Amino acid sequence: MIRNGRTPTILLIALIVIILIISYNNWSLSQRNITLRDALIAKDEKLNDIMEKKAYVEKQIGVNSDRIKYFEDRIEANKQASKQKDTEIDDLNSKLKQKITDNDRLTIELSEAKEALNLCKHEKNKEIELAKNEELTRHQEEINKLMSQLNKTNCDSDSTLKNFKTNLVKLIKDQISGPESLKIVSLIESENRNTTLLENVNRVINGQNLVDKKEDAKEIDVCKLQKLPGNCSNPVERFYFDTVSEHCLIFTYSGCNGNQNNFETKEECMTKCSRTTSDKKLEDDRKAVTIQLNATLTNATQVKN
Repeated sequence: MIRNGRTPTILLIALIVIILIISYNNWSLSQRNITLRDALIAKDEKLNDIMEKKAYVEKQIGVNSDRIKYFEDRIEANKQASKQKDTEIDDLNSKLKQKITDNDRLTIELSEAKEALNLCKHEKNKEIELAKNEELTRHQEEINKLMSQLNKTNCDSDSTLKNFKTNLVKLIKDQISGPESLKIVSLIESENRNTTLLENVNRVINGQNLVDKKEDAKEIDVCKLQKLPGNCSNPVERFYFDTVSEHCLIFTYSGCNGNQNNFETKEECMTKCSRTTSDKKLEDDRKAVTIQLNATLTNATQVKN
């Protein structure tokens, strides 16, 4: 049985203590809740920072991915261009080799053509020379025959003299054409005795010299002269005609003591010496025969007088 006046006090104290304990626990929980809330807020902020950084990194990754793809495309395009260039280079090398082969072939063909041309010129010159020699030999034999007939017969005989003149006129007309032939024929037909004239004509056919040295000097072909640079010290570029190649070639002229085969321009040289060697030889022979026949005409005229 509880005593009167003491029970409520104990209960009140116990109740206050319980209240205090509950209040402390509640305050303690409230502080922990605040601490946890602050920590949670900090975590949320940190998480937001991380998410922002992640988004930035992802954005940079996307940009870098685009750049990487761009560079990869560029690399692939460069590879394709390089392959194309390699193909073009191989094609050009192949064409170059073909051109070199063609050039070598054309060089060989040109060399063969030059050799064939030189051989053809040589053969042609030989044919011309042979034909000329045969013609001269034939005329020489006819002259010798006439001389033999003249020596064996009496030149005072009109028939013999007439026959002799006829054969000699025919021979002159066959060999010489132009005014020279007409003059000689006229002189032969006007002569009563032709021993001196025949001897002069015979000397012409034999190629003996009937002109003096001054006349020979006038007939020198400057194109056949050898290249002569001279011996002075004022060099200049000139051109000379080379009889071997039949072309005008450049050379260095010293300035003095040269010869007439010396031209200031190639055009002047070609104008003077553009004919072929065989044509010049035939022209020289014609001039020589003309000069000798003129001399014969002069000598015969003197004999007549």
